[in-house]
Amino acid sequence: MTTSLTSRIPPPCPGVSRNALAHARWKEYAVAMQKQLDVFKDKYGELKDRASKAEGQAKPDLEEKRAQAQTKLDAAGRKLDEPKSASADRWEKVKEGVDNVFDGLKSIFT
Repeated sequence: MTTSLTSRIPPPCPGVSRNALAHARWKEYAVAMQKQLDVFKDKYGELKDRASKAEGQAKPDLEEKRAQAQTKLDAAGRKLDEPKSASADRWEKVKEGVDNVFDGLKSIFT
């Protein structure tokens, strides 16, 4: 998933620790991803409505897609709640995990 944020944490400025910089970057990243999560939640609501109104073979297909979306939405929420005090070294791994979960959501809703 591509965001407007770079994934590399630049060297700290004088008086600013790498962990403080990583925390600031995480907060910025988490806000952007929360906006995307809100969009996916809206799409999930639409999918849930379609699944409840579906008939025939479309109903189990949409129910399966709805269940997958719910699982991925839950995972995305948990990932965004991971410790926001991730160290500069851990930030890359946390971001990668969030990106992977959001890519899975994107594949369901596109």
